[in-house]
Order: sequence, then C-alpha cells, then structure tokens
Amino acid sequence: MKAVLLMAYGSPESLDQVEEYYTNVRGMIPPSAEQLAELKSRYSAIGNKSPLIDITRSQARLLRSMLEKAGSETRVYIGMKHSHPFIAEAAEAAKADGIDHILCIPMAPHYSSLGIETYVKRARDAFDPIEIKQRFVLSWNKNMKLIEVWTDSIKEAAKKVNGDYRLLFTAHSLPRKVVDTSPYRAQLLETAELISANIGITDCDLCFQSAGRTSEEWAGPSLTQAIKDYDYKEKSIIIAPIGFVSDNLEILYDIDIEAMDLARSGGIKLVRCRMPNDSHKLIEALFSLVEQEGFI
Repeated sequence: MKAVLLMAYGSPESLDQVEEYYTNVRGMIPPSAEQLAELKSRYSAIGNKSPLIDITRSQARLLRSMLEKAGSETRVYIGMKHSHPFIAEAAEAAKADGIDHILCIPMAPHYSSLGIETYVKRARDAFDPIEIKQRFVLSWNKNMKLIEVWTDSIKEAAKKVNGDYRLLFTAHSLPRKVVDTSPYRAQLLETAELISANIGITDCDLCFQSAGRTSEEWAGPSLTQAIKDYDYKEKSIIIAPIGFVSDNLEILYDIDIEAMDLARSGGIKLVRCRMPNDSHKLIEALFSLVEQEGFI
C-alpha cells in the first residue's frame, strides 16, 4: 500500500513546550535561560503558539480528500522534524497501517543540504528499519500550481497599496557557505522569476530573513537591511515569503511584527502576502507531485 508523508519543521503547541522544542532544534543542547525567555516572548507575541502544525494537518486532510475523489487509496501522514508528531511517529503509524512504499514531501519547495537533506535523513532513519521504501521530492520550486497561488496572493496584496510597489521575495536565510554550495538561491530565483513573469513586474528583489544568531556569516541581503537601505518614498513594499508555504513564527513574528514595525518607523507602507497554507491551489500542487511520482 502507498502513502504520502508531508514533512514540516515543527513547532511548540504551547509555551510549556518551547524548551523541549528549542532543545531539539539545537541538537539536544538546552538553551540558556536568556535564549529560552527570548523565544517564549516571540511565541507570546503571536498568541502563544504557531499555527504550523494545524495547517499541516489540514493540508494532509485536504490532500487525502482530493486523492479519494480521484479514486486513490493512498494514505497521507504528517511528520515534524523538531516536534510532535515526529517523522518517526508517522513511520510507526504507517507500519501499523500496512504501508510498504511512501512518498516524502518536505513542505519547503527549495533544496538545500541544511534543510531538505535533514528531512531525508530523518525519514530514512525512521523508515529503513521497518522496511518501508521511500521516495523523496527534493524540490518543487517550479510547480505551476505553487506559482499560481503566489501570483494570486501578490495580486491580492497589490490591491491594498496605492500605485507602484516594490516586491520583495523572501526566504529563510541559511549560512552563507551552505547557500554558496547548494542550488538554494538559484531555485529561489527561478521561483521568483516565474511569479514575476506571471504578474508582469520587474521591480523586485530576493532577500533573506530569520537568520540564525551565530558567529558565522549568513546569506543576504537581509529583509531588514533591504527595508532600511531602499528609498521607498514613492512606493509601498509587498513581501512575498516564497521560501515558506505556511504561516509560522518566521512569518507571524519576523515579518508581521519586526519588519512591519521597522517599515512603520520609516513611514513606509508594507503589506505581506497571504501564505499558501491549505488553499485549494496549494493542495492541487501537492496532488500534482503525488501524481507525477506515481503514488495515486
């Protein structure tokens, strides 16, 4: 029997879970009291939890429904990298259901060794011992349904600004050495170019957000620096976070609070695009991946 696994980063579902989650993210090294307090304050600012896991559950449910309508018996599971339900928990459920072949889809469309390959390792570690074969979608940055959902979202955001606007595509920053040795930036640019062509706009840039707080150099330019440096006196800003597909802390805090506050302090109107989340076109994008890989 075949199945699909939607793999996402994970998130604490309450403030009480932040320490366990943060420790997992840090490779099982507990955070300092100061680091823990700072992260908790960010979650408090967005309502004490991220909607990421709930959105991923909805994506799985809607994909399963679409597969059923197509006459498919393919099951759909979710697995998180850093929180419950972990990828290993999904493997246990798949084994109990008699699954023998699973298609693993990271809910991040652009490939990097630090991102996608860690999902691959977690899945292999979980499924190999129980002899469930795996296939992986390593990138889906040019999927046309994904391009369409971002095109629609940007057009919707454009109605909220007056006149011209500067479009900033954003993605999660990674260490510079990782970005320079992987197709991550090139794939992001491919996605941005396809969306720009759909809209018919050339006034746009790619920048990075949510860099880690380490001593190593992280990929740029940063979103905050782009807001500070560019002269937006004649234009508003629209942010399209194409490196993500679902609302999460990096969207709801780093953009909706930090970037918005920075723009407001400079008298700049900033609008953030609606995320794909569990929209019909995002589910169609996932369905097309399942179909292409022969899992229907």
